[in-house]
Amino acid sequence: MSSTKWQNNPSFIIYTEAESMKRLECNLQIAMKDPMNEYKLYPLINRVATDIAISTSCINEQHSHLLEVHNQAFFGTSKADFRLPDCAACFFDFETGVHFPAFWFEVKPLPAHEDWRTPEAEIRAIQEFENIIPQVRSQVEKALRVFPSIDKCYVFIVVGIYWSLLRFEREREEGARQHTESWFEHKPDFPLTNPIPAAQSTTPTRKRRRKDSGEATRPGIYHSTTLDPLSKQSSAPDITFPKEFLPELLYFNEPLIMGTPVDQYNPVFLRAVQQALSEHHCSMQPSWLSSPDDFDNNLAGDLSAGLEKLASAYALPIVDELTKNIMEQEDAEWPTPQNKSDSTYLPGKHQALERSPYPRRLL
Repeated sequence: MSSTKWQNNPSFIIYTEAESMKRLECNLQIAMKDPMNEYKLYPLINRVATDIAISTSCINEQHSHLLEVHNQAFFGTSKADFRLPDCAACFFDFETGVHFPAFWFEVKPLPAHEDWRTPEAEIRAIQEFENIIPQVRSQVEKALRVFPSIDKCYVFIVVGIYWSLLRFEREREEGARQHTESWFEHKPDFPLTNPIPAAQSTTPTRKRRRKDSGEATRPGIYHSTTLDPLSKQSSAPDITFPKEFLPELLYFNEPLIMGTPVDQYNPVFLRAVQQALSEHHCSMQPSWLSSPDDFDNNLAGDLSAGLEKLASAYALPIVDELTKNIMEQEDAEWPTPQNKSDSTYLPGKHQALERSPYPRRLL
């Protein structure tokens, strides 16, 4: 059938690659003009999800799944118990009337005022990845509870135009939850710091403001305003999060689209989408949205930085509690007197100090 006949056939709508790329470029420009506004990214990610949905079909005829785009997808049981991922691609089963997520996107703005298609913007996106993990874990926990038929969740974390793909598994998430709860239940005891020589100040650094900010750091004394439980000066227990409880990081900080102006989807992204769809016996139809048959998996970038940030995000609740314990012990146990060069000293809770019966007057 000639192209003219296709155009004159009311049963078809022609949607070309050029039209899709033009829409992607328009949506990208909207987002980059207001880089701190997450909402300006929604049209871009909706276009991406829609392109995928309209080209996806079931490989197995026994499955009657239809892929649909759900903006602000509702993962919950009631208005009081839910999560709303930014955009989800959900399967709907005609036979059962049940729907469930094939994968979803959680997007965040990229606070870079230059064009996002630059090395500087790509590096900035890496820094934002870790902060999104707690929110995504909350969504996964809700999805696994609301959709009992699934045991895996594919989640695209998108910062600007840079995406990472995580595969969460029910068993691993349950193990991660139990590991964290067990740590909170059986907190190990540990000393605050290494012994401090008597000639040195015994005032906790966070309770002291140095008159001379250029004073050299002394052994055994914290000199940052934030306590670091992982510091070499601390004898805190090892809290490295077990790898067997972490989700699988499949891709990290890859560009979503290519070209200036946009002229194609990143083949790595198309392959990642296909990986998520194949979990449910579905695939994208052969078209300009298909990843090349000779696709080289080595095109994907290194995962090491992402794995480190992922482990750090999972350990964060334990690190926070550990830091809190250190600070509480300092408040209760740190002795006096203060060093004469110290100022703004705050006494501990249990330190007996002489107090004037008269309120201090402001001069």
